[in-house]
Amino acid sequence: MTVLRTAITVTEDKAWEAVTAPLLADCLLNRYGGQLQPANRHDDLFHGTDFLWHRKGITARLAIRVRKAAFLKYKDEFTIREDRPQSGQKTELEKIRAGDWAAFYAYAFSDGDSLLHWSLFRMSRFDPDAPFRYMPGFGPRDPCRGHLPCRGYLPCRGHLPCRGHIPDTVTRIYRIPEQPQGFLIKSVTLCAPCNGRAIPQREHTKRNAA
Repeated sequence: MTVLRTAITVTEDKAWEAVTAPLLADCLLNRYGGQLQPANRHDDLFHGTDFLWHRKGITARLAIRVRKAAFLKYKDEFTIREDRPQSGQKTELEKIRAGDWAAFYAYAFSDGDSLLHWSLFRMSRFDPDAPFRYMPGFGPRDPCRGHLPCRGYLPCRGHLPCRGHIPDTVTRIYRIPEQPQGFLIKSVTLCAPCNGRAIPQREHTKRNAA
């Protein structure tokens, strides 16, 4: 699971994920039913999968991203990594273009105690060539930021050194309304925290799949 934050550390990421991933999982199960099985490390790293979603006899890959409440004003947008120039690791966009990413993408916003808004996307309808802009500070021409925290993928001594002016990650921002019909399955603003039980919800936007 990838969590976008203004100051990223491995410890903070893990703590944030531990709190917010179950909140989003509960909302999805409350709405659609089924069972969510955490993906193994291989599926997470190489197939962009956070959960296996078992529902109505079908198993689908599910990716999850939770952003902080400060970004709620951008609820009509979502992010996709385009490049990892420092590590050379295969990115979300490359996996999507190769057809090797999750079938569904759940994208949410949280204050750390509850979810404020969530959307569910059907990735087979995602258009990577739709209009986009680069996240400020994470574009291909933006300089890197000194040293990158080690995320455990490479043997290192705590930090990966900055290599000139190459950014550590390049991230695209897409707008949901500019994606094809059927991409957005549902978008919901929550009236109360999901906790696995029926919770009143207000549907912010809904576009049925074509």
